[in-house]
Amino acid sequence: MATVLSGASDAESMHYLLQNLMSSDNNVRIRSELTFKHMMESNPDAFLFSLIQIALNDSLELAVRQASLLHLKRAVPLYWSPAFDNFRGPNTINQEVKQTLRESLLKLIGDPDSKIRSSSGYAIVQIAAVDYPDEWPTLMDRLYSSTTNPQYSVYEIIGSLYVMQEIFDDVVTDEQFFEQGIAVQVLKTCEMLLEGVNYNLEIKVETLRLLQVVCNSLVDVDLEIPSRESFCHAVVPQIYQLLLNISRTVS
Repeated sequence: MATVLSGASDAESMHYLLQNLMSSDNNVRIRSELTFKHMMESNPDAFLFSLIQIALNDSLELAVRQASLLHLKRAVPLYWSPAFDNFRGPNTINQEVKQTLRESLLKLIGDPDSKIRSSSGYAIVQIAAVDYPDEWPTLMDRLYSSTTNPQYSVYEIIGSLYVMQEIFDDVVTDEQFFEQGIAVQVLKTCEMLLEGVNYNLEIKVETLRLLQVVCNSLVDVDLEIPSRESFCHAVVPQIYQLLLNISRTVS
């Protein structure tokens, strides 16, 4: 990463700048906005890398960490890929920086703060819209792992479930969902989380939201495709039985 950044001072400068962007002093804020804009346009790689370092540092003020992700979400479509409608370029973000951001955002969806989780989740979906599956083939496996591996925290499970909901709405194609096995894997994940005795109510509620996304996909399925028709005939009774079992445990 030394080829992209000059050192820790970049993150320190970004921290100071983000603080000044929230200043009540108009002069301080205006000067900071100009500096901020210059940093973004002159070196988007270092700019995005510094923002993600701020977001990852849980020793910093929560408001500054939240602001770093807000600005990251705004900058990604401008410099990440020409696939974005408002790509400004002219160059795309360095591949090494991209990989760092992807991995860092996946860590941040497990943050205890809900705003950090939702902002990082939003950025993941943004990036996945242009990178998945070709540039980010491990994304879905990482999300499945975060929900089924006991080593992950409650926040990591909830964050991963939230991202899956958004990805299915905005990123995953019908072919990926049905023919490439994503639907089967998601239903298995939902079943495990809903029937597992070690998962709290918050996780189960988020799982039900994910299951609702799956059910919405089944409503609009093209039944003229035989494989999808047979899939629906097989899983709809299973979903019904799963919900019936869950309702009995809470009644």
